[in-house]
Amino acid sequence: MNALAKTAIGTVLKIEGLSIKLPQGADRELAVENVDLELRAGQTLCVVGESGSGKSLIAGAVMGLLPKPRIAPVAGRILFEGEDLLNLSEARMRRLRSQRIGMIFQEPMTSLNPVMKIGEQIGEVLYAHLSLSSTERRTRNVGFTLRRGETLGIVGESGSGKSIVGRCLTGLVPADSGLIRFDGQALALDLHNRQVAARGNVQMVFQDPYASLNPRQTIGTAIGAGPLEQGMGRHAVRVLVLDLLEKVGLKADVADRYPHEFSGGQRQRVAIARALAMRPRLLVADEPVSALDVSVQAQVLELFDQVRREFALSMVFITHDLRVAAQMCDHIAVRRRGEIVEIGEARVVLECPAHAYTQELIAAAPTFHSTLESRLVAA
Repeated sequence: MNALAKTAIGTVLKIEGLSIKLPQGADRELAVENVDLELRAGQTLCVVGESGSGKSLIAGAVMGLLPKPRIAPVAGRILFEGEDLLNLSEARMRRLRSQRIGMIFQEPMTSLNPVMKIGEQIGEVLYAHLSLSSTERRTRNVGFTLRRGETLGIVGESGSGKSIVGRCLTGLVPADSGLIRFDGQALALDLHNRQVAARGNVQMVFQDPYASLNPRQTIGTAIGAGPLEQGMGRHAVRVLVLDLLEKVGLKADVADRYPHEFSGGQRQRVAIARALAMRPRLLVADEPVSALDVSVQAQVLELFDQVRREFALSMVFITHDLRVAAQMCDHIAVRRRGEIVEIGEARVVLECPAHAYTQELIAAAPTFHSTLESRLVAA
């Protein structure tokens, strides 16, 4: 049997006794402990588990992309085609990453440079590794009213303009025309034209918390930046930060840690605390659980409901998941190709949809009727 044939039926990746440490002060010493995995040529190995269980860290260790020395392998071997990746130089790892090992990350918005064209980014990889020579859709026809303390869900297919509506409400993307009234007063369409004192009234929690948090700032700094900018004293800001961390289910002593030291669910809790630090009256949540594990989604949704009641918030909840909309929303607006095609009470829209597109969405979605029933009982 020739070497190629042996490789085709042999082991490509073998992980033996891998342990990965977490930073000092984390909830446990090891994120990954004594892991053994084997992957043969032509096969797919699926690693599953709850948020924070160490799945992504195993992938990061294979790629040589862990944020050392705070998070680093402390035991074991990772054998790729016979080579121990943990003992290779960075130059050798770079060659392997260019030709033999690749990775698709969880959130493309984080892994792609937003100010570079896609073709340039693909060409940059080819140039760097292989030595080769070198509208956003606008939304329209939006109109709705949101009452104090209620939650409006905006649902629809990808590209229907859901997220743009949220960014227009916050002023991050100024609308070309129209009027936004907040508490009876006209709100400037551009954030920079809004009064400083009024900017905190509308806050946003983004889809990917890792992309929205500065990796060079501690989470305490990120949460306290807004109040500090508006003139709150440093001691008062610190007290506020620690209080908000506890309110979102994190320990106060994590304030001096960095975003990469947290799981996806924990980072989203940090993002919620940052939004609450401005004492908003309207919270826009843009697909806030779509990047999270199913088990963690329920916890974060429960947290949203908790803070909505505790802080007397109105919410605009953007989601593609009708089950989430059924659980969280009082009213639902359905968007398609930049327009709202149906809007009404959540139960009416989901159980008696009037528009053909809404009917198609519901037909394609997993059942959510039990969610509607439980929400009705709770009300």
